[in-house]
This record gives sequence, structure tokens and C-alpha cells, in this order.
Amino acid sequence: MVERCSHESCKKKLKLISFDCKCGGKFCSVHRYMNSHGCPCIEEKKKTCREEISNNNPEVNFAKVVKI
Repeated sequence: MVERCSHESCKKKLKLISFDCKCGGKFCSVHRYMNSHGCPCIEEKKKTCREEISNNNPEVNFAKVVKI
């Protein structure tokens, strides 16, 4: 059986090179990225990246300098 691209409108035959995604699909070179095939995992990845950025960059509050 020939494997095909999991994207709804593509359905290209996958020969030697296929790209696996976290969502479980196999994609051609055009649809290999998460945003190009509408991956449901992309929202989860965005959420974890936002949390990581907020944890690594805490809010800094400077004390006011007293003028002499």
C-alpha cells in the first residue's frame, strides 16, 4: 500500500521522504510544518512557549531613586 500525505487537499504519494508530526499524520515536504497542515498540537505548543517565556522573564520593578 502506498502512503499518502495526510493533508485533506493534497494526498500526494510519499516515496522516500515523509515527515511525521506529533498529531500522528505523515506529510509531504509542502505540508510538513505545523501551520501548513492545520495541526491541532500548535495551540498546545503556543501555550507552553508563552508559559516558558513568562517564567524565564520575570517582571522587574525598580525602586525609585531618592533625589538629593
